[in-house]
Amino acid sequence: MRSNRDHKLLTQISEEITDIEFFTVGITENKFMLNKEKQKAVCLSFQNIGEYVKNISQELKDRYNDVEWVEIYGFRNIVAHEYSKIKMSQVWQMVQEDLPHLRADVEKILRNL
Repeated sequence: MRSNRDHKLLTQISEEITDIEFFTVGITENKFMLNKEKQKAVCLSFQNIGEYVKNISQELKDRYNDVEWVEIYGFRNIVAHEYSKIKMSQVWQMVQEDLPHLRADVEKILRNL
């Protein structure tokens, strides 16, 4: 059943968001920029989020079309195939600005499933 699969994928996305929050709690942008381990951990979680997004049903994506599904999956492709081109300052900005919105969207969708 699609809704069970979507629920599982959204739960996995939520767990990846929690991981990113854990990896970056209490550090500054400068410390993030100097810590390759944190950078790679955060990027791997973003890659995983994109992979889960790819597998969410089109029906759910259509119903929640205000979520930037295409952009999320697009960033997954950049992390997976063009890692050396990533600007870590942009990743930090995504953690600070985009991730809280994604968490709110995922939580809202999970409540409504």
